[in-house]
Amino acid sequence: MIFAWSRSWHQNPDLLLREVRELGVTDVFLLLTDYDGAYYRSSLWTKRDLSLEIKRLTSALAEEGVRVHAWITPMRTTRAEKRLYMVNRLGQSIYDDPPYIETYKFLCPNRAETLSIAESLLREAAGLAEFYGVHLGYLQYPELPLEKPLAEGLYVRYDPKYDYCYCEACRAKFKAETERELFDEPKDVALRWRAKALAGFASALAQRARRLGFKAVSAHVHPGPQYAHTAAGQTWWEWGLDFYVVTAYRSNWGGDLGWVKRVALESAQLGRVAIGVRIAELSPGEAAQLSEVRGRVLGISLFQLPYGGIPQWLIRDLSTWA
Repeated sequence: MIFAWSRSWHQNPDLLLREVRELGVTDVFLLLTDYDGAYYRSSLWTKRDLSLEIKRLTSALAEEGVRVHAWITPMRTTRAEKRLYMVNRLGQSIYDDPPYIETYKFLCPNRAETLSIAESLLREAAGLAEFYGVHLGYLQYPELPLEKPLAEGLYVRYDPKYDYCYCEACRAKFKAETERELFDEPKDVALRWRAKALAGFASALAQRARRLGFKAVSAHVHPGPQYAHTAAGQTWWEWGLDFYVVTAYRSNWGGDLGWVKRVALESAQLGRVAIGVRIAELSPGEAAQLSEVRGRVLGISLFQLPYGGIPQWLIRDLSTWA
């Protein structure tokens, strides 16, 4: 299977359709919401109303035999009430002082309102067009540590400023469950507890998505199960989704092609995964080499389309995944 994320589909839908055909893409993750709002008239927040364009494009892709997944980012937003956002160990809200980049603002998964917001986005997507599945983005805590290639001078091993979440809801829930204070616990205990909270949020969201008629629920996750857990609180193999896309971006994480294969195979031992790559990071022959893990992974996922100027060698290389 060949998946493709489409974040900028609205810039050139016709080009997206053409590239999907050229590359033999079977599934498209179509971005409907991002940190700054929705690309349709949402009851929560609207960035730009492209509802008609979404319906037309979804129908056109379906006519090509392509499965279209509504891609939403329910935890990462800059538009919600301040009280719903994560709080670091110093008591600072991520809303006021986000780590790494200004838009890195995450809602706390322990807040009931966060799940309500996510469910509203799911319901809106289900009513917007005939989507095959839903793809969940940024189900995570801010990375700690952030790997050197991605950090660009902000490399952090441990700093309480980057340690989330210690909001009132988290502290109260932890106290109710353990009769202890979250602030008093060692970092590894807090990490396991917050990973469990995120797993519960993802599982609840998947159940709601299936009730709304989505045939597949997926998410993109960090590369390498150990790093996903320790850095972002993702124990995705416990989420109960239909499949996961592991974002093995070499420019972010500093790995070579062998690292991508290792990450793919290690992750595949824990669940159904596709391996996510950046088109711009591929050289002739590499996508074909990655197909050596075909059969053990679900497929390959491309970031992103429309790309513009698809090289013929990539078309040939991806034929090995068909």
